[in-house]
Amino acid sequence: MAEGQAKAIRDPAPIWLRALAYISVVLMFTSCLLFLKADVDGSDAFVWCGVAVWIAVAIAGWFIVRNLATRAAVGVLALAAVVVGLLAFGAVFLPESSPPPPTAMPAPPAPISAPTAMQTPPAGMPAPPVPVSAPMAAPSPAPSEIKTAIDDLSVRPTSVVVTGIPDNPSPPLPLFPWPPPGASASYVLPDDLFAGRRALGDVVAAIIVALEKNGYVERSFFATAAGGLAMVTRLERINDDGSPADSRERWPASDAEKGDLLSFLRGLFFVDPGHYRVIVFVIQDLPFTQSSEQLTGPQARAWLRSGANVLPPELGERPFAGGHCTVLVYEFASDGTTVHVVESALTGKQHLEKAGVLALLEKPN
Repeated sequence: MAEGQAKAIRDPAPIWLRALAYISVVLMFTSCLLFLKADVDGSDAFVWCGVAVWIAVAIAGWFIVRNLATRAAVGVLALAAVVVGLLAFGAVFLPESSPPPPTAMPAPPAPISAPTAMQTPPAGMPAPPVPVSAPMAAPSPAPSEIKTAIDDLSVRPTSVVVTGIPDNPSPPLPLFPWPPPGASASYVLPDDLFAGRRALGDVVAAIIVALEKNGYVERSFFATAAGGLAMVTRLERINDDGSPADSRERWPASDAEKGDLLSFLRGLFFVDPGHYRVIVFVIQDLPFTQSSEQLTGPQARAWLRSGANVLPPELGERPFAGGHCTVLVYEFASDGTTVHVVESALTGKQHLEKAGVLALLEKPN
């Protein structure tokens, strides 16, 4: 033991190696945390537990590195941490290998049919006798039944079913959550705003023009369970008075869209503080209520990607007579760590006014 202690004194671990080992331990756990977050929806409980465990591991790692005196022990710790961290990092960011395509099953052999009476027997063998079965006499229909069948054929249209030719139906719209989640504010647009617009496509076109002139150039379409239509705008950042934020900060990009590791790590425990908004236009003739379900920021962001990019033509040709347009505004607040939907201090009408959309819709056609 005395020789081991003397060797440790003769070969102490330098400061830079200790620092490298400590950084490796911290990065190892960060990679493992990324691996866990890939399989867990980013809930608040997971984020706070991750922060607490990360701080605990950082403190414990410092004491472990500090108590390792020799260069070899510190080096082995750093190497092990790097290997584990790379494995976890690769599990998160490397693409998964696609499974091999299933091999086609060989076709079963054709069954061998028994020789029939029409087949020629082998030479030297007598032909088998052909069985003769007594025919069954079919009952003759009554004259009244024959007359009825003839009358049916004379008035019944003939239908021909053609198989193998696709009719290329347009894909149906995905369903919007119904009843819709509770909104921060809402507003039913006056029916006279769309006076003279006969088809659903005409109403949607008027709303799109008002949106695009105010910078809302991205949208997606959904169908409602009540047979209506829902059009969703992109998540935008707004000021406290409801007006859109500066153009450089108005459209927040997700961490995946930024594409760099620093933004991904930053998105684990931090969200830019401020207020955000998603506007949904629900067009249908039936009244509806809102559910008590609370919408989350990731769900609202996913609406833009999961909806249809355009309105199908057959839906646009539907008559709008008797329809109504209800605006649902979902406002989110971020304190830097969590994002949650809030009850807006503005009405739905004020949101449309601050967005500049209502003024264009109120202009005469």
